[in-house]
Amino acid sequence: MEDYLKKIFQERKDLSEEDKILIEKAYSFAEEAHKGQMKGKKPFFIHPATVGLRLAEWGQDSKIISAGLLHDTVEDTKVKLSEIKKEFGEKIAFYVDGMSWSKKKVNGKMIEDYEGLFKKFLEHVKQDPTIAIIKAGDMFRAEPKDVEKFVNILKEKGLWEGF
Repeated sequence: MEDYLKKIFQERKDLSEEDKILIEKAYSFAEEAHKGQMKGKKPFFIHPATVGLRLAEWGQDSKIISAGLLHDTVEDTKVKLSEIKKEFGEKIAFYVDGMSWSKKKVNGKMIEDYEGLFKKFLEHVKQDPTIAIIKAGDMFRAEPKDVEKFVNILKEKGLWEGF
């Protein structure tokens, strides 16, 4: 998987050493957090690594690239947002939080809360529209049906206009 990290640095040759250290730390942290997870027959980490690379290709800064690498850690692993904040700072934690599922209890079971996710995402966008580029990177090669589902839920909940 190190190829993704090399490609990120090839795309962003202008990064400072400090920026490279941050990205490498986020890459390693996310890779370890997702260790053993699969998406189909491939390691799940390929997805966040691809998002990080896409953000690098789009010329984003080290914090955005790092957030792209970390965007699924809180919702899909045992990592807590407080750990992201401690390790990577307030700004990256803010981006990761805005990308992370809300959950709600239904019939005694915790389930993903689409409405909560979209409301939280939109509140984050209002505070810092840059987070929308992370979402775009996350959904860039998503199946059209997934993007359509995302947009339709926003419309159904009356949130599309705010987006």
